[in-house]
Amino acid sequence: MKEFIKNKWKILVFILALLVITLVIFFVVRKVGFSKNEYKGTYYKVVYDDSWKSKVNDGNLTLTHRKSKGTVEVYYKLLDNDLIDTNLEDIISDILTSLNEQNKGFKMISKVYNNEKYDSFQVMYEDKDDQCLISIYKQDNVLIIVVYNNSSEYFDIVLDSVDSILDSLEIYSGER
Repeated sequence: MKEFIKNKWKILVFILALLVITLVIFFVVRKVGFSKNEYKGTYYKVVYDDSWKSKVNDGNLTLTHRKSKGTVEVYYKLLDNDLIDTNLEDIISDILTSLNEQNKGFKMISKVYNNEKYDSFQVMYEDKDDQCLISIYKQDNVLIIVVYNNSSEYFDIVLDSVDSILDSLEIYSGER
């Protein structure tokens, strides 16, 4: 009986040690993860992780996903002063007409208006090989357009990272 208890004790110690090592590895890997990068322009700021390569051109940001080669493009447009107090919902029909003309080969599969952090609108398009999510944000006289394009194979896989980028968006508004 003593042998049996002695053997069980060794197994219990071994299991506890294995559990502690597993937890340490889990927390170290979780903490390390991807480091965060920030782009801060004149009219907006976004945060993205190291899985994206960045390129800036005239205040517009293009992020390319290192594995899937999908892109997130962030554009800004300054609106005329008479549109500062206008809701995005009131001008979205003109924007949608333009988007539909530019995306003739794509089929619109959803559109959603939102008014949480910013007045915003999202439209999703797809064709047989690719998907595209267009997010439009308005604050005062600043319109931010974020276009996420990826192959249908990777679109949903990378979408969490894109949502993180969209959630990080800060718009610097006010008449400039």
